Amino acid sequence: MTVTNNAYEKDGKTYDRVSKIINQIQYLPLQWPANMAVDYMLENIDFTHTSSNTYERDPDTDHIYLSPMPYVEFSGKMSEARVAYKTYTDSEREIGQIVHANIADTWSGKYTTDLPVIPEDDEIRNAIKGFYQFQGMYKPRPIFWEQPLYSEKKMIAGTPDLYADLWLPGKRRPGKFIIDFKVSPRIYPQSILQLAAYDYMLREAYSGHHKCDGAAIVRLDKEQPKHQVKFYSRADLCKATTRFMLLLKYYRLSRKKK
Repeated sequence: MTVTNNAYEKDGKTYDRVSKIINQIQYLPLQWPANMAVDYMLENIDFTHTSSNTYERDPDTDHIYLSPMPYVEFSGKMSEARVAYKTYTDSEREIGQIVHANIADTWSGKYTTDLPVIPEDDEIRNAIKGFYQFQGMYKPRPIFWEQPLYSEKKMIAGTPDLYADLWLPGKRRPGKFIIDFKVSPRIYPQSILQLAAYDYMLREAYSGHHKCDGAAIVRLDKEQPKHQVKFYSRADLCKATTRFMLLLKYYRLSRKKK
């Protein structure tokens, strides 16, 4: 199976990428208010009286002052502001990729012979240390990791970070969990939709040979070396699967209209 930024391909067939479906819907509500705020500024700032001034911040004194900026340049800055959230997302994705690569090296056994090399970047270092905390606390036993899954029925595909046996406090035996690691400020409600899609594809791919007792989002903090875990039950995944399928229909309808 070939993986691209937008889709998965196998035997000449294209499968919609689960994460892209969820992310596109996730950021739709942000675009409208961003556009409205920019349009308001362009329509209501009186450049004739302000001499086309805009505000800037002195990096040394932290004082805010006015500096001249032509309307055309200001308009260009506002165009950038409309999609600034996408730039932030790209930056977050780059950090996440580095952290995930380190995690994959851990599962592959690379660090049984080589010591892990933790990057000097503080945010990446904190996230990786948070992962090691999770690993020490729950001691997951990987069944597979970073293995693409797909559904012929729904023509979707995705790659869960980890499918593993996991010991939970108070349980007499381990359960099988789909686990996704997120380097983010918080655990977002829509994250369970991605886990539900992985669960659906897992059940289809292995015809019940691989069961899933639950799922978990592990948030790795960038500001401090710590982690946060949110577990989802089998019932949670079933409910979220219904929501994801509705989301998938909306996603495909929206693409047809373009």
